[in-house]
Amino acid sequence: MAPGRLCLLALAAAVLTGVILAAVRPQNSHEPYAIQLSVGPSGNKYKDDTGKDGMQGNNTENDGIQENGTQTDDTQTGNARTDGTQTAGARQTMSASVMNLYSNHVLLIRLEDFQTIQEYESEVVIYPASLTKIMTVILAIEALDDFDEEIVIQPSWIEALQEKNASVAGFLPMESVCVRDLLYAALLPSGADAAVALACKVSGSEQAFAALMNEKARSLGMKDTCFVNATGLHDANHVTTLKDMSLLLDYALDNAIFRRIFTTHEYQTRPTKLHENGIYLESTLFGRLDAVAREDGRIDSQGELSDGGWLIGGKTGYTPQAGLCLASLAQIHDVDYILLTAGACGDTQTIPYHILDAVEVYTHIG
Repeated sequence: MAPGRLCLLALAAAVLTGVILAAVRPQNSHEPYAIQLSVGPSGNKYKDDTGKDGMQGNNTENDGIQENGTQTDDTQTGNARTDGTQTAGARQTMSASVMNLYSNHVLLIRLEDFQTIQEYESEVVIYPASLTKIMTVILAIEALDDFDEEIVIQPSWIEALQEKNASVAGFLPMESVCVRDLLYAALLPSGADAAVALACKVSGSEQAFAALMNEKARSLGMKDTCFVNATGLHDANHVTTLKDMSLLLDYALDNAIFRRIFTTHEYQTRPTKLHENGIYLESTLFGRLDAVAREDGRIDSQGELSDGGWLIGGKTGYTPQAGLCLASLAQIHDVDYILLTAGACGDTQTIPYHILDAVEVYTHIG
């Protein structure tokens, strides 16, 4: 069956079951509102075993990624994950179940057992915006063996992205860029130029790569997801849910290379003929922490939370239709959590309301 046909079926199924695109608050409202978060059961996480040998876990030797990026002190070890049912311990993890949040959709998961700690509208279909690039990067890591191999940036890619006003890392037409730099460029500054380059290298075209994305989504159990492109640029058929994205993020974080990029604050690409000093890349999450710290004293500019926890990695996203989105990783009391939010008010030029929501949720973990 054609990928487009599968996408339409997934979207139709979501609509028929009452899981449809929803906006709780108008996008121009910049006030938080109180929502009642609920505790959900552990997801039946599907563990895909198609990753490359030597890529899983946290062994960083000979993985093809150089240590020229700045990271947090992430000492996470590979904990076994199990499926289970809701426990009293999960209910007691949060110090509050009603929070003032800007996001319309929220999902907090404890990684060691994939327990849903809190959620709100996490199975409602949303637009993922640049959270899409999580799938793009993990597929590229798994498909490409030589991270020093160079890819020539095609003028047609840049022209098309400029017409759509896409966020880019800043590579120029006909510039030769190594795979490693493209991986960092796709995740840290959310470069659509890097994402398209990786997609075309892996599959020959972005359309063919989207088919690969949907194949991987199905293998991970992402039943309400349809990918149309590698960037997250808006398309009415490019949809997912936070529940589906949690499966993807959990899978990707099992890969040591992906995890290292995801937790990197800044990175310098290697010099090229068109950029003699390379390009400085900064995480769109960590680059906004100064602004967040000025608004909320419970976090500092490096990601340390007031209770001693750390915000250690993340990927932001935004389109006018999706609102501000965030997929993040935090360590609280030596336990790792992922938080996914979507539909926050504001845009890339306003206060980062999606990151403020992350601070609000993480600081309520008891």
